[in-house]
Amino acid sequence: MVSSPTKSPQEEDYEYNRSKDDVKYSFTSSDSSVLSSPFFHVRPTLQNGFGCFASVDIPRHTVILIEQHPLIYGPQLELALDHHESGKHSCQEDDDTYLRDVCRLSFQQRQLLWQMHDQYNSNDTNNNIHKHQNEHKRLWGIFYSNAFYNDELECNSLYYWAAKFNHSCRPTVGYDFDGPSMRLWTTRFVNKGEELHDCYSDVVYHQPADRRQLYLLSKYHFFCQCVACRCGSLTENDNDDDDDLIQEQSDVRRWRIQQIAKNLHDELGIDFLYSPTLEEEVEQIVMASENNQGEESHHSHGSINDSEGTLSTTFPTSAAKKIYHHANRPTSPTPSKQHNNNSMSRRIQQPKTRHLDLVLEYLDLLQQEGIDHDTLDVWMLAYDLAVFVQATHILQHYRLADTCWQLQILHKGQQHPTTLSLQEKLEKKVSMA
Repeated sequence: MVSSPTKSPQEEDYEYNRSKDDVKYSFTSSDSSVLSSPFFHVRPTLQNGFGCFASVDIPRHTVILIEQHPLIYGPQLELALDHHESGKHSCQEDDDTYLRDVCRLSFQQRQLLWQMHDQYNSNDTNNNIHKHQNEHKRLWGIFYSNAFYNDELECNSLYYWAAKFNHSCRPTVGYDFDGPSMRLWTTRFVNKGEELHDCYSDVVYHQPADRRQLYLLSKYHFFCQCVACRCGSLTENDNDDDDDLIQEQSDVRRWRIQQIAKNLHDELGIDFLYSPTLEEEVEQIVMASENNQGEESHHSHGSINDSEGTLSTTFPTSAAKKIYHHANRPTSPTPSKQHNNNSMSRRIQQPKTRHLDLVLEYLDLLQQEGIDHDTLDVWMLAYDLAVFVQATHILQHYRLADTCWQLQILHKGQQHPTTLSLQEKLEKKVSMA
């Protein structure tokens, strides 16, 4: 068995006995290029290289994968990017030598890494989809195309199997981190044969289809054709007339989601739902696209994908395609996924019953849009508001607490320290309600 990279002190802090259910479907990505999962398999797709497809019918909130360790992460990854930007590493051979001598990756581990998709340098198309060892691939391109920001280790990480999931603006897979491990679960019932998707950026939840397509094209170099962007429906719909109406209704809901998030941000200081910086970035991308298209109409040359076009040359400024998992993640990421256990009065100012109503409306709109990607913090906010303003019946407290508890287990597992802490907190609050 290939040895995993040396564990950091932060990782040692997360060593504890996990439940049997957690261990059952977990593995280390650096150990094998063969996935053994009862829930899904990886195969080529028509448009997106590889994708993950359900091998069986999968119930909602089923943990389908626990990837125990990234191939490379943290300072080693950041140093590789510095070497690329400084010109010290100018080819794949330089990158591979660095992975071998500095990161101490075995030959098998390096093979796995070079099999990962490079959105910026490789030509992984349907014609050469099995030609993994592409000489044009670069470590920086693989990083920007695949890396996740691990909130618990506070660093960027490359997970081999988790990176196989393609994007959707209405994802069927949620994820979180447990020390170095990455946990993935279904957010709704998934039919056998259906492709499983995660979401590369929460900011798309706040945008109508045309705006989020421009954003994804600019940031991640692909034009999103998920079902939410094609017709706005929760399922495939062949009626073009219905598609237009359904898309319009979906766009209205997305605008309302943004409005509520902004109100909670401005009035209560809730910053994990809304990021002015990211919203401004989306606005700049949309304006640049409109200006670019205006110039094209006057000069009759160039296109949105030209090498000199604004969108195609926009380059990620911070890290990976999945680094903006939370909308409030700044250019230099900081942990934001872990729920703040401080009292509500210390986290927000003067909450009122209408703020609780806004949060519940927010959750209802997400449900209408088929979004259940990462709502633990939102449910915790609803619970804290309900307790703080004392505006709901005790049964409502129990329901909210139970939802938070179930989601916390999904995110971290039953034996995680934050899960145990949350259990104690909820039991104390419910007993006082």
